[in-house]
Amino acid sequence: MRILAVLLFILGVALPSSAQDLADYDPLSDEWHGLRDFVGAAETLGIQVEITSTLDLASLDENSRLVVVYPQAPMNGQELGQWLSDGGRMLLFDDFGTSEQLLERLEITRVVPSKGNFPHGEFADGRFAFPVFSPLGRHPLLEGVGRVVANHPAVLTNPGGAVIGYEAGGALVYDMNLGSGKAIVVADSSLVINQMLESADNLIFARNALSYVCDSAPNCVVTLLTGEFEVSGTYRGEPTIGAEDVGDTISALNEAIEQAMRTILGELLFYMSILLVIGIGAYLLTILPMRPTRAYSAYVSDFFAKIPNPQSEFDWNISRFGRGARAANHALPMSILKETFEELFLKEMGYWGSKATERPGIENIADAFTQRYLERFPEPKKKALRSATLELLALMATIPPRNRVFLDSDAHFTQADLLKAHRRVRETLTLMGIDNEYIRRASGDF
Repeated sequence: MRILAVLLFILGVALPSSAQDLADYDPLSDEWHGLRDFVGAAETLGIQVEITSTLDLASLDENSRLVVVYPQAPMNGQELGQWLSDGGRMLLFDDFGTSEQLLERLEITRVVPSKGNFPHGEFADGRFAFPVFSPLGRHPLLEGVGRVVANHPAVLTNPGGAVIGYEAGGALVYDMNLGSGKAIVVADSSLVINQMLESADNLIFARNALSYVCDSAPNCVVTLLTGEFEVSGTYRGEPTIGAEDVGDTISALNEAIEQAMRTILGELLFYMSILLVIGIGAYLLTILPMRPTRAYSAYVSDFFAKIPNPQSEFDWNISRFGRGARAANHALPMSILKETFEELFLKEMGYWGSKATERPGIENIADAFTQRYLERFPEPKKKALRSATLELLALMATIPPRNRVFLDSDAHFTQADLLKAHRRVRETLTLMGIDNEYIRRASGDF
């Protein structure tokens, strides 16, 4: 390892990525700000690097591997997110580039701290532009890595755990699973320039990242994009089932989920009773006069702080839909409400069992509902009830089915949305005379 002080003397002339010329990330350049050594590291691993200035979204498939450094082209979060969900893998190095849309799709917020204001306490030779990280825990990205030095990085935040984090919160590196794919996000574009690869264990980390994005695939090919590349086309993806089978598949899945939930609830009561006894014992220990002990939460925090596991899709969505999210999302209970309402409503209206494409539009369904159930009301009341029914049907159409809730990041509903929808569902089913059936189902009396 080079003497750190000498490196910092050279690095002291480096500017933040936002001020650097885009040519600084030239993959063929052997200047201090080029990427030739990074490309060479990939080649020593047997990884073929395709250097290009264009990204055709239509050419992406589940076997595609992208490495993006300091993008200056719009990163379509929706399409790239779908590609990742289908199995794609990406390694993104970006601090001040144009990856906001993709970061938003991954539920990552990027913060650019003011000079010397990193949530961190260790810096190379006291230079606040170069935070030094000593990551703990086991992770493929950290194999053989003792220290990593960043150069004017940004700070990333997400409800999940970081692979490499700042001491006082926020992250330098996240490993995000999305569907069947993966995105490794590094908040420092210049971490892989020639000069920075000579610092600390940055080169080892870079090699680990390249191997990780390839996932041991034989003859792995990565597409390297830097700076102002051109984005074109539309990601097509490959449907896993035919469109005509979607309704049957979702129904079968929901039935399996309901059966599993009934089984789980029975077992859950058993384990909850055990936990209750343990909890009472723990409570008695805390109120009895015994020697002071360290809070359990401290041990838990210490333990999990040393295990920077990749952020799984399940963890990510639990964070999004739970207390760790920016605001609680009630999309899952909304999808369950949709599922129950649509089955009861469509059965009563005679549309259940037909494919969605075979049913009339919601305007026509609202008209049929009006003729069957609202004719007894005065005209103003009838008109208001029809309008409310139409609005309810339109709302239900925007709610993803239960098996798609976690993948549809745009589906967000507040508690007020849920309460309002529940009230309208009850009112509609009461008009149809089947509210008792809804109550029976909601109580679990199947």
